Amino acid sequence: MTKNSRREGIRLARELISIALEDFDTAKHLFGVGRYRWGLIALQQSLEKAIKAILLSLCIIKTEMSLKKKISHMATTRIFHLLIEFLENLEKAIEVPKDMLRQMPGITLAPLETLKRGIENTKIELSDLSGKAEEIAKKAAVKVFHPVTDEDREKYEKLELEIVNFVDQNYDNVNIYELYKVLEALPSEVKTVAAQLINLVRPGGPYDELVGILAAFSTWHIVFEYTLSDLRYRALHLDENTFIVWWGRNAIQTIDRLNLISRVDKAVSELNEDICNLIRSLIQTNRMNRQLGKENPSPKDHLPGD
Repeated sequence: MTKNSRREGIRLARELISIALEDFDTAKHLFGVGRYRWGLIALQQSLEKAIKAILLSLCIIKTEMSLKKKISHMATTRIFHLLIEFLENLEKAIEVPKDMLRQMPGITLAPLETLKRGIENTKIELSDLSGKAEEIAKKAAVKVFHPVTDEDREKYEKLELEIVNFVDQNYDNVNIYELYKVLEALPSEVKTVAAQLINLVRPGGPYDELVGILAAFSTWHIVFEYTLSDLRYRALHLDENTFIVWWGRNAIQTIDRLNLISRVDKAVSELNEDICNLIRSLIQTNRMNRQLGKENPSPKDHLPGD
């Protein structure tokens, strides 16, 4: 990805977020006056644009055209798969400073190990959330326009709590000060890159924010994958007790309460235009270092990159 194309991706992401916020405000207004059909359509449009913006920001897609090829009709299962793939790339990138520090006597790897465990836990939680989203999708087509039941309320209120906890989670015991302190032992050129990476993936950092919010938006969006055509073209009776109206209202209230769309805008504005190339180069460097290690298995007192 060139610097210009990355800059264009960030610009497009910011535009999409601005439109997503307008659509969300429209959805809130329409729900408030009981125009549920159009409120749901506005909510779907808002979620879709926000999802596209995050995918662009995380370099999971590069352009709106590649988005159409890679994510057909916003398939939620595919998005979760790409998110997990993205986190795996972050893990590989973190291995670069870890491999270098491992060769230095007296340097603890504990802070980086804790950060990596946090990312691993996030992948596990994403897989779990993905499974529950798929379950929702299977039921959505047959019951989404039916009255919401007490069983539905209990089940999906628990899911809502899981979504909120996932968005605002923190990796257990990650000490940012200790992380940066460990990086001080690295050669200057690697230290700068590693510090940039840690700043992005730290709890509450831009990537941490975007991954959590993308998972939440994708889960809320999944009911629309099988129902959008019906919402647009079928004669439907929708009231506040219809499942999809109840689902949409809960999504609107949570997004509004947690200020999620504005948080996406803030996180995107904090991203470095070169960060995608940074992660890619770190992964490539690590592969090269491992290959060099196989060819020359006893490079004592030699640090990769020296």
